[in-house]
Amino acid sequence: MALTDNIVSYYKWDVNGAFSDSAGSNDGTINWASYTSSWKINWCYDFDGTNDYITVPVTYSITTQFSYNAWVNIDDYTNKGQIIAHDWTWANRGTQFFIEASTGKVWFYRISSAPALVTDLISTSSLWTGGWHMVTATFDDSVGSKLYVDGILVDSDTVTTATGNCSLDVYLGKYSASSADYLNWKIDETAIWSRALTSAEVTSLYNSWAWLQYPFTSWVALDAIFMWMNF
Repeated sequence: MALTDNIVSYYKWDVNGAFSDSAGSNDGTINWASYTSSWKINWCYDFDGTNDYITVPVTYSITTQFSYNAWVNIDDYTNKGQIIAHDWTWANRGTQFFIEASTGKVWFYRISSAPALVTDLISTSSLWTGGWHMVTATFDDSVGSKLYVDGILVDSDTVTTATGNCSLDVYLGKYSASSADYLNWKIDETAIWSRALTSAEVTSLYNSWAWLQYPFTSWVALDAIFMWMNF
């Protein structure tokens, strides 16, 4: 499969004052986050840990297969740092993909429609601060869930119970409308698919050239050049 297959949304974070979906129609609203050139690819946004977040009214529901992917650069672990979450309460169910306060470990929650916690994946180590990391979470209802950090599988399960209400609004920077946990770091190149990325695809995303972004075409020309040079 191509990385563009079943991609729902891709956010480059490259436009000052706008959170535009390059792959779909799910544009978001920026709440106080700052545009900065301290980026992974081109520009990104910086969250100060006090009140910054982004909301995205979604036009889709993904419960049986999906993937989240983002580049993050951590300033500190004072607050629970939400990467991607569907407006989450125990009653509403959904997902949380976040960096835990105090430990800096990456977590991935899935809540069923019961509701019940069906996935609780945790990275084995903390993310080091002051540098970029790629974090990925996937779910396939025939396989289970997987959690990757910097292209490496760090935790998984075989629970195939469908996720709950993933048609709720998406939040980046906090996990719900009423949450007071605001992340203190930068985010860049964030994507959502309605399928589970393979391990090979996750590795490819991490190891590809620094300027690779949707529609994922830069590496094709560069690989051709290097193959020609080494022929």
